[in-house]
Amino acid sequence: CAVALVMNKVNIPVVIGGIHVSTSPLDIDTYLRGYLKRPELVSQVIGAGDLATIKEIISDIAQSSLKKEYHGETPVEDGAWGCSRVYELPKIRPHFVDKFPIIGPILSRMIETNVTTPFLGCPYSCSFCSISSFPQEKRKFTSRSPEDFTAEMLEKQKNGANFKNRFYFISPDNLLVGGKKLYNVLDKMIESPLAINYTAQISIEIADDEELLKKLRLSGASHFFIGLESLDIRNLEFVGKNITSKIKKEGKTVEEYYSSRIKKIQDYGISVHGAFMFGMPYDYFNSLEDHSGKKIIDFCKKTHIGIQPTCLSNLPGSLDFIEGLKTNELIYGNPGSMDYFCSLTIADLTEPNRKIPDSLFNSPLVTFYML
Repeated sequence: CAVALVMNKVNIPVVIGGIHVSTSPLDIDTYLRGYLKRPELVSQVIGAGDLATIKEIISDIAQSSLKKEYHGETPVEDGAWGCSRVYELPKIRPHFVDKFPIIGPILSRMIETNVTTPFLGCPYSCSFCSISSFPQEKRKFTSRSPEDFTAEMLEKQKNGANFKNRFYFISPDNLLVGGKKLYNVLDKMIESPLAINYTAQISIEIADDEELLKKLRLSGASHFFIGLESLDIRNLEFVGKNITSKIKKEGKTVEEYYSSRIKKIQDYGISVHGAFMFGMPYDYFNSLEDHSGKKIIDFCKKTHIGIQPTCLSNLPGSLDFIEGLKTNELIYGNPGSMDYFCSLTIADLTEPNRKIPDSLFNSPLVTFYML
């Protein structure tokens, strides 16, 4: 918003896109356009900023006819990576490597993690996810050809593999949504002279497909981020995780089910990072030695996985957010209020913006966290 205000002062058009404006398109009118001298110079893109949409925007700017809103339909497409006017996503630097004695700081400056994707789209509607209320046509499965995807990475390694072109984060929300397309992509990667190690997000069901696990490892898969969310089946049901029916069918506890699948993945030489959400309705705190947070940490230690802890928060666009508006659950106010506006940066990604469940009211950790 601050950049748009400054640009508007000197009559420079601004186009805003991304997940927030796509799921909360009225926010630009509420918090920005009403305060601008020339609001017609601010536009927004709902959905993907694909090549066709960008071309239309550039053409409209050249003719001084910028529209208030544009709608993109193609999240990922062939040929975009080679365009001179298309900038790559920022590379990820592994600052955690700094912790290694002596050699750590040197390696962290040498290593770069590149970001790319063969396809995008998610058919699931987990209630906590910001895309859960997004129209299906805006999050439909869209893929690049295996040849285009592999060619992008081969181009970076045309002079050989090194620390700056070997490591990748492959960014679909869940690799498994690729289905047969994923098999084709992996086959192409395995056939090629690529020498990479990559991290990807994937669901725990991958452990049940050992043929696919083998292909993933052969193609360079080294680390998986897996959304485990909770060790309580009731919490998983609360957020609409599809895996709950399989866990119940096997008659296992969540811990038993997750442990067996994690072991299979690790047996293929792939490490695991588990994403867990805290502040769920069935989390508990009985004492400093007996609470759901400690149970999760003990589980991670036992299964030798890393942890990505987050708080259950009503992200704009999510089904939880919509329900929270109906039940007056947002503790930082409703859309349109300054409290809500400030919470977009203060709370959404760092702490819950929803009321703490009754089961955690007696936890001193909640008080310390909110301070």
